[in-house]
Amino acid sequence: MKFSFRLRLFIAIFAVVLFGVLVAGAYLSSELKSNIQLRVEQELLRQSHLAALYVSEALDAIEIQRGQQLVHDLENAADFRYTIILKDGTVIGDTDLTAEQVKVVQNHSNRPEVISALKNGDSVSHRYSTTIGFEMFYGATRFSNKLTSGVVRVSKPLKEVDEALAVLYSSLLVGGLIVLVMSLLLALFFSVYFTRVLQSLVRYAQRLAEGKRDNTQVHAEFEFSGLTSSLQTLSEKLEESVQELAVERDRFEAVLEGMGEAVIALDASKRVTVINSAALMLLELGREPVGKTLLETIRVPGLIELLDSLAPGDTKSAEFDIGVATPRKVLAKVVCLNSAAYVVVLMDVTELRRLESVRRDFVSNVSHELRTPISVVRANAETLLDGALEDKSMAAKFLNSIVSNSERLTSLIADLLDLARIEEDKLELKKAPLTLSLVLRRASSALETKALDRHQTIEVEPCADIEVMADARAIDQILFNLLDNAVKYTPENGVICVRGYQSGARVIIEVEDNGPGVAEVHRERLFERFYRVDKGRSREMGGTGLGLAIVKHLAQAMGGEVGMRPGDSGGSVFWVKLPK
Repeated sequence: MKFSFRLRLFIAIFAVVLFGVLVAGAYLSSELKSNIQLRVEQELLRQSHLAALYVSEALDAIEIQRGQQLVHDLENAADFRYTIILKDGTVIGDTDLTAEQVKVVQNHSNRPEVISALKNGDSVSHRYSTTIGFEMFYGATRFSNKLTSGVVRVSKPLKEVDEALAVLYSSLLVGGLIVLVMSLLLALFFSVYFTRVLQSLVRYAQRLAEGKRDNTQVHAEFEFSGLTSSLQTLSEKLEESVQELAVERDRFEAVLEGMGEAVIALDASKRVTVINSAALMLLELGREPVGKTLLETIRVPGLIELLDSLAPGDTKSAEFDIGVATPRKVLAKVVCLNSAAYVVVLMDVTELRRLESVRRDFVSNVSHELRTPISVVRANAETLLDGALEDKSMAAKFLNSIVSNSERLTSLIADLLDLARIEEDKLELKKAPLTLSLVLRRASSALETKALDRHQTIEVEPCADIEVMADARAIDQILFNLLDNAVKYTPENGVICVRGYQSGARVIIEVEDNGPGVAEVHRERLFERFYRVDKGRSREMGGTGLGLAIVKHLAQAMGGEVGMRPGDSGGSVFWVKLPK
């Protein structure tokens, strides 16, 4: 059975008080009994001294009857039992006996108090009286005169002392009961009081533990006032600490969420404790895997091996491929803290590695594209120097080849410079509302002669009064490049269709041809620099491989985008989306 704190406190206080009362009662009763017995003994000795003095002056050794008279005279003076005993133990007077009984009473020479009094002058004893059959207190004093000597013994029954003690014990018991009742009331009062104070302090502490700000003042007296003030001070300090921690937490979360890198914190058992949004996005996790092991979160054996190889204080890096829905290449940097916890920083280097690949391809392609015309120019020039210059028909042929390849080099360099300016945002664009129909007709007119030479037709579909927000020179170059490609790859007698229409906040321009089309394997890379579907045919037609890359970058610089899809007639449809 479980008792409440109030009841346990009450029982504890009551038990302490009861124990104190019992101990005090036992001690007082013992002291009272000892004190009363001492006083009785002292009184017996005092009376025995007086009686011995009286007997020594009045007793005649020859008249034994005189002893009985003397004890009765002494009894009249004080309410005690008196006994006169000669030094040989003969009793000559006793207040509790008749004269006849005195004559036949036993010799008292062997009585302890008589022996001690004859030897020492005084004696006190406590024993059972065989003469009268009671427990008695004895006080004896030696007397002597010229005729005789002996002992005067004064005694008092123990029952009288016990009766006096009983009265005192009764008084003591009543007093103890009164004290006990008062103690019960005090115990009840203090148990209720202390319980209420402690309950209020406990409730106050519980509110603090739950993180609730509590401005309620808890009133308590005595030593509890210090505890109350300490709790209130603790509350204030706790509130300050919580606020500081909240600020630090918000700052930490802001920094963590503001990082572009994915950050994952692990405990010693490699369970996730902290993960930021960048990590969730990179690893394509639907929810935070806090509490799960890293192996349950992502399955990258190389990263697990890297973690296992670290000792506290070590830092290592490695690059892995993460097999998520969209495969990514990441650079992982792992730090093992002294507490055996881990911090993993993952950087998505997929685009960086792609750009490095593009840069390598670009350098390779530029080198290749420049090497071919330069080689031709050099070979033709060397041939002319070797004597072909004298043959006018051959010289003209070689010179035309030099001019053609020089023009190709000029076009290639011009396209490279344009592309570099666009990528570095050095190309100044002046965007303004342009009438789409005029833009389309102007671009088709620029290539109409070239199309007629190939017996091709450029059709411009009506596009009402649509205006597009663009730079005039940039949009002309975009359309020129798209139409030029369409003329190059559309067979003779083919049709090229140019159209424009509005879709929401965008204007879409499409250039459709009925040429051979583009295989699906090439479509994603069409707008890369120097990428050609048919390299031999492209070079024969004088292409630099940069036209579509320039189209893409110009469209993006004007806030648009480009793309390609198969045409309904089997050709290709290149489209550009620009702001309305």
